[in-house]
Amino acid sequence: MYQDRLAQLLDLGAQSDKDALAAAGLSGAGQELMNIWTEMDRGAMKQDEGFEEADKAVRRRASAMEKEM
Repeated sequence: MYQDRLAQLLDLGAQSDKDALAAAGLSGAGQELMNIWTEMDRGAMKQDEGFEEADKAVRRRASAMEKEM
């Protein structure tokens, strides 16, 4: 019962974070990093894995920007 209630609270918090981010108007890159952070907070992704994903995202965006120039 405790785990169910905790899961409900975490889901509610995650949804609240998504709503707040949408209202804040983050860029696509910012939203991508916040999604990774949320996954780490929920325990769905380990810290090392999250940092690796964030690094990949930054490198992808930097590479795309270089190609545009």
